[in-house]
Formats: sequence, C-alpha cells, structure tokens
Amino acid sequence: MRQKQDPPSAELSKLEKYKELNTKQVAEYIGVTSINTVWTYVKEGKIPKPRYLKPHQPLWRFGELIDHTHNLMRDYDEAPRGFIGDEKIQNAKMVGQPIGTAEKLRERLFGRKKV
Repeated sequence: MRQKQDPPSAELSKLEKYKELNTKQVAEYIGVTSINTVWTYVKEGKIPKPRYLKPHQPLWRFGELIDHTHNLMRDYDEAPRGFIGDEKIQNAKMVGQPIGTAEKLRERLFGRKKV
C-alpha cells in the first residue's frame, strides 16, 4: 500500500512557510527573467494563483508555491541526464548528496541551508 508523504512545506518553519512573495520574487525563485512568464505559468497551472490583499498587488505564499511545484520538480529530478554513452551518470539523484525539495528551494530563495 502506498504511504502518504508529507508535503515539502512541512520541513519549513512557520515563518518561512507563510512568507509572502511578490511577482518579482516569484520570477526570481522559479528562475525566469520576465514577469509575463510568471503569469503564463499561472495560466498553465505550473504555479498556483496568487492572493490579492490589495488591488493590483498579487502575493504568493512560499509554502503553497513549494507544494504546488513539488510534483513538477520531482519529475524533473528523476529524469535521466548525462551525455550519450556516459553510463556513470544515469540519474540526477545519483550525483552528490541527495537533498529534499524544500532544502533546494530554501537554499535558492534564502541563500542558506537549515541548520
């Protein structure tokens, strides 16, 4: 029987989980340079819809963003990589020490690892 796993945001502190990000911060987090790409991703369902506390000021919660993008990132992490004919590297998880998705996102957004 398949066990239900905790969402990646469960590893975050409450302060990090409920941190609100504006459009520019979300673009930086997902690695795009254009804010229009963020809105394209919202329409495609790659990132969740934002909350609006004020008109024309969209905000995303960091924990929701992590949970929503987790499956997409997990599929990407499990995809085989390497050069054709290179049998040593068959999977991205085989290289280096494996870290969780929340750790990757925390390091990318905050520039540090949880101690």
